[in-house]
Amino acid sequence: MGEEQLSHLPTLHNHPYLRSGRGVQKLKRRVQKSYFTRPETPTAVMCPLRVLLSCPLRVLLLWALLCPCTGKIQEIFTRPGSDLLLPIRRHLTLNTEDRWRCDWIIWHYLESPGDWKRIAYHRNCDLSDLRYFPNTRISENGSLIISNVTPENDGIYRVYIKNSTGRRIQRDDYIVHVEGKAQEIFTRPGSDLLIPIRIHLTLNHTDTERCDWFIWYYEKFPGVWGTIAQHWNCDPFDRRYFPNTRISENGSLIISNVTPENDGIYNVYIYNSTGPLIQRDDYFIHVEVPVSVPLLHVSCPRNGSAEISCRVEEGTKPHISLSVIGGFQERYSTSTNKITAIVGSPGPWNITCTVENGVSRSEESRAGVTCPVPLSDIAVTSSCLPDGSAEAECSVKGSDPRYSWSLDGRSVSSHRRVTLPPPVSGTLHCDVTNQINNLSRSINISCPIPVSDPVLDVRCLQNDSAEISCWVENGTDPSIYLTVSGGLEVYNVTSSERTVRVTVPPVSPPDSWNIRCSAKNNISERSTNQTQDACPDDASAPDKWDSPKKRVEP
Repeated sequence: MGEEQLSHLPTLHNHPYLRSGRGVQKLKRRVQKSYFTRPETPTAVMCPLRVLLSCPLRVLLLWALLCPCTGKIQEIFTRPGSDLLLPIRRHLTLNTEDRWRCDWIIWHYLESPGDWKRIAYHRNCDLSDLRYFPNTRISENGSLIISNVTPENDGIYRVYIKNSTGRRIQRDDYIVHVEGKAQEIFTRPGSDLLIPIRIHLTLNHTDTERCDWFIWYYEKFPGVWGTIAQHWNCDPFDRRYFPNTRISENGSLIISNVTPENDGIYNVYIYNSTGPLIQRDDYFIHVEVPVSVPLLHVSCPRNGSAEISCRVEEGTKPHISLSVIGGFQERYSTSTNKITAIVGSPGPWNITCTVENGVSRSEESRAGVTCPVPLSDIAVTSSCLPDGSAEAECSVKGSDPRYSWSLDGRSVSSHRRVTLPPPVSGTLHCDVTNQINNLSRSINISCPIPVSDPVLDVRCLQNDSAEISCWVENGTDPSIYLTVSGGLEVYNVTSSERTVRVTVPPVSPPDSWNIRCSAKNNISERSTNQTQDACPDDASAPDKWDSPKKRVEP
């Protein structure tokens, strides 16, 4: 690693402990050995490219198998109080009678950028646990166990694995995120942000030896940090990693007119004037575009359910929630900026869609939303009335039905119930429609005509007898009942025809006749009563018949 490359490394050589030139050179040598390299990059010192290009194919294949390379970085998220295991990813020989045949393990922790602290190591079948953290220990296979995790365990861990000859065969890196260690700050583009120094520092003094120190870092990518600004020997130095950052008088980091590029992880290391690290603070800065007003849409399939969707067009990492009150949700589907619910059962529904992120919240609501229910279970009933008319009703299940009636093709009504005037006979058809479907049902209907008033007629014959007739002019299937009584004589005549007659002999001594004629069918009944004098002895004297007594009873 050359001087140009070292110039981009974290500037820990400004630490007061390293003010001397010898301290700076010592730090550079240590950084050259332990600086956090990008994943999956071969160790150039072990496998120089100039040598490889001159090797035959079989040597290259052997190098691919044996050349130690860095492992992938694994991020692990945990919370305080939990137990955590950072695994060794291969089988090792850690216990054998011949201690020279044991593999080696060395665990490190990145205390500050470029400064790795040894946690534990296993060499020559002998484990040395340095107890950098009081809650760490090594398992039988060499894995690192962190019991009852605390925020101080947050950070980067590295394990080097060597075979029994001392040759490095593997390196694994772990980034452990302990919940609550870092402070999350949400902001929006264009705003101004202050990331604070949380303790009081002495940053301005006539004696430069008495000033405190701090260094602000930004994580370029996992494990690689860039220096933003630093303050040492009472002298601030702003590297302007971002053009919109500056340091306040008390050491806080100010970001003006925030842009999406400012999103990321920041930390500050604080040292007192004598050199020891006294505090480290981490900040997760989330630069998010505010969410737009959600777009709520309701569609109604033909099965009577509802498809309710809500989507948002603008906003960083929007979280969408949908509440539907008044029906049961059959299923949900979600995507990055949209949520859809299929709701069964008829409405009305009260719908609320909420979308939010770290910097904004928006809501859209609708009340009393309904969807039309398809028509089903159509039925037509009818009944005949005494006057010969008919009533019919069409019943159906579903939303907003519209009715149409016809009798033998002739339109008669557009209501649920219909009254048909007499005579009623033919095919009655009911047709029902709504927004989704239509149904129809037909019945044959025929209503009898009520009987009219019976008509009586009395004629005197030559032999002083009388012919009494009764008939009806209107009525379906009438039955006529004629009763003639006079003195001790009673005559009853019944007929299913429209006319009935009876001949009665003269009464001796002559007297009057009481005549009653009734006509009925299955929906009505009418009757006529009349008192008639008996026929005279001389049938040629009709003056006695001029004024008969007649009474009609309904």
